[in-house]
Amino acid sequence: MKALIITTIISGFFTVTAHAAIYKCVIDGETVFSERPCASNAKEVQIRVHRPDQSVLQESTERANSIAEHERVLREDRRRREVQREIDELESRIRIAQRNMDAEHAALRARKSKAANNLAGATLEHGIAEEMQAVTAKYQARIDAAQARLKQLYAEQSKAGQ
Repeated sequence: MKALIITTIISGFFTVTAHAAIYKCVIDGETVFSERPCASNAKEVQIRVHRPDQSVLQESTERANSIAEHERVLREDRRRREVQREIDELESRIRIAQRNMDAEHAALRARKSKAANNLAGATLEHGIAEEMQAVTAKYQARIDAAQARLKQLYAEQSKAGQ
């Protein structure tokens, strides 16, 4: 195992410095490699570089391409699921906002129906009408924002489906 690691390191070094000599020395009982003779017992190391044949390179390239394609498909699938989750969430928010707006309008209509048919009642009805407009504006802004985002997501979804 140690020889394999050393050979790998040397091979990596050799590919970077293709014309440099490598020397092996034993110093204090430990093997040392250097680009210059490091001791009197230095021996030049002959390195053999293994070059895989074309079929191995082709197979490796095909495998790498296959893996890259698989990763791309997984990323697209994950994005489709994320888009669908966001669509579901936005549609739910729109339904909730619509229900809340309807409930607030119903409560305001109930208050309005109790207004007396006099000046005070007319003032109360006017105030309630303004409140209803404010409620509508509040919820409509939320609904419009959610619908705008839904439009983007539907466009992304249809583009991905092509």
